[in-house]
Amino acid sequence: MPSSVARARAYAFYRQEGRCYYCDYPMYVTSPRKYAQLYGCSRQQALQMQCTAEHLVAKCEGGSNRPSNIAAACKVCNVRRHQGKVALPPQAYRELVQSKVMEGRWHPFRLAGSVVQP
Repeated sequence: MPSSVARARAYAFYRQEGRCYYCDYPMYVTSPRKYAQLYGCSRQQALQMQCTAEHLVAKCEGGSNRPSNIAAACKVCNVRRHQGKVALPPQAYRELVQSKVMEGRWHPFRLAGSVVQP
């Protein structure tokens, strides 16, 4: 049986129509190979787009694994959000990421056949 985080991640993925909460790029859950074929990217690039569970309020700050606290985020966005000394609040980080996506300065590749609408 999947963990509560896995269930919440799957629910968030469905709720967000398979798009990252931050960058709005499409993500995948099970097959980087199929993703790479579908969007015309390398397998290595596809690995960056794996769906992860992002705690909007971190567990260390009292956040839970409840679906209302979990967003689906691509691996790149999730990792980058937590690279600084202090993670930006989710909405501020989303705005930052989307501005960089619009400038073409977030993901190092474009996806064929994908409309990204931040």
